[in-house]
Amino acid sequence: MNDLLRPKPPIRKRPGREGATTPKYTEHIFVTCCTRGHMRVLDNHTAHSTLRSLWVDCSHWSVTRYVIMPDHIHLMAFASPRCTIGLRSWVAWWKAQTTRALGYEKGGLWLPDLWDTRMRSSGHLAAKLEYMRENPVRAGLAGHAHLWPFQGDLAGPDSFISSGG
Repeated sequence: MNDLLRPKPPIRKRPGREGATTPKYTEHIFVTCCTRGHMRVLDNHTAHSTLRSLWVDCSHWSVTRYVIMPDHIHLMAFASPRCTIGLRSWVAWWKAQTTRALGYEKGGLWLPDLWDTRMRSSGHLAAKLEYMRENPVRAGLAGHAHLWPFQGDLAGPDSFISSGG
């Protein structure tokens, strides 16, 4: 078929969904969740400790690296071997718990959707981890990435090797 007559693929506003709802547990997924109206309410110790405890206590998904910005969160996660719920259900769960813990009405804190990108190679993973690490510096919140207090590694430094990153 002539290239001029070939229909163009649709322009996506979100990444395409591929395969099963729950990925293999060796695949890292980069997730971004934003607050409604860009409310700058997440860069505090209450939000940080609430989110950390929710992520640590969950048996379905494992958060490896995360950065909590004032109005959004970046995290790297992968499904645990015993995962039975999809990424969106898990994110909806911890968003609801955080909303309650921070004293907001249902639906009042988070935008309803999320952005997720499956890491396809170790280079892709390394680039996203660097992007996350430097986010507070680019935003002018910290002079050096290691000085931003609302970030961490929950699964340890070897998690990116052992989980197929």
